[in-house]
Amino acid sequence: MPDYHQTITYQQAAEIYELTKKFCHQYLHPIRNSRLIDQMVSSARSVKQNLAEGATRNSVKDYIQF
Repeated sequence: MPDYHQTITYQQAAEIYELTKKFCHQYLHPIRNSRLIDQMVSSARSVKQNLAEGATRNSVKDYIQF
């Protein structure tokens, strides 16, 4: 199974995560929108984490399914 860091999907997820952080910093008020910022950044981060977790599956069937 390939290194998940090299997959296009993971690279896109990493870019979405960085863009989400940048957007939140640039356009949302850090105090009034703190909950929204937390949710957006957490959601973007979870995509990367899910891909990493799926890559650790032991069988090819589990890897594809996840």
